Amino acid sequence: MNLPPSHRGPQAPPLEPFTLGGGLCAVMRYRGPYAAMCATYRWLYGQWLVQLGHEAANPQVFEDYLHNPRDTASADWLLDIYLPLVG
Repeated sequence: MNLPPSHRGPQAPPLEPFTLGGGLCAVMRYRGPYAAMCATYRWLYGQWLVQLGHEAANPQVFEDYLHNPRDTASADWLLDIYLPLVG
């Protein structure tokens, strides 16, 4: 879950605030339904990462959702996938 920097309210379990460390990331913009995102991750890890010789810094990617699912059709969902890289 991504909260805007101006958010100051408390987080209730199971949410816990944390700060992402800095560093190099590959960023891939995805458009489409959440259920079809698996192919995007397969390409990112199975082809792009391998072909360019990069190494994932850790297994945890994070996503930044750029849409509101309440008023956006799932085919138009838009998010950025961040993959931390070694280097």
